[in-house]
Amino acid sequence: MIRDSDFFVSPEYAYNRLSSIARRHKYKYIRLSGGEPTIGWRHLISLLDLVENSDFIFILETNGILIGALRERARFLARYSRVHVRVSIKACNEEWFAKLTLAEPKAFNYQLMAVNNLLDYGIDFHIALFMSYGNNTCWQGLLERLINIAGQEIVNMLEPEYLVLYPNVKKRLQLYEKILGIKPRVVFEPKRR
Repeated sequence: MIRDSDFFVSPEYAYNRLSSIARRHKYKYIRLSGGEPTIGWRHLISLLDLVENSDFIFILETNGILIGALRERARFLARYSRVHVRVSIKACNEEWFAKLTLAEPKAFNYQLMAVNNLLDYGIDFHIALFMSYGNNTCWQGLLERLINIAGQEIVNMLEPEYLVLYPNVKKRLQLYEKILGIKPRVVFEPKRR
């Protein structure tokens, strides 16, 4: 089940809602955002089963940690022809990863292992780099690590991702800065409609 405001929904409900929005706007891609979909693996697989029998491409947005830690998840995803994986790497190295996520530094490497696993199983993917923190030297080091894993062509599969200061993000960021004493180097204000 996934959460929809104040309640959880079935894979069928999620698919019907996503596909309804996509059809109305003539989109060919659907995705769930916010949270880590690979944690609810059975829910995700049920949703992918529904997408597989549709005209849509599902964008699986993930931090990659479970796909890196559990190689069989990449092997399982290879069964699906209508999935594109967007691996969002949250920092430029283990130190920044630990600061930003409060997770063990070694977990950073699972994101890199996910890239390797996705490549090994021929899964369509690209990498988003959360570049609001860290410095150019750190990011260059990550780029070199990615090239060592995937070759020079990985450079064409990178998407920069930055912090957008939505009202709820601003509140959390102020608390984050106060507790951890770190500030983002690049942020953007949300687009006004």
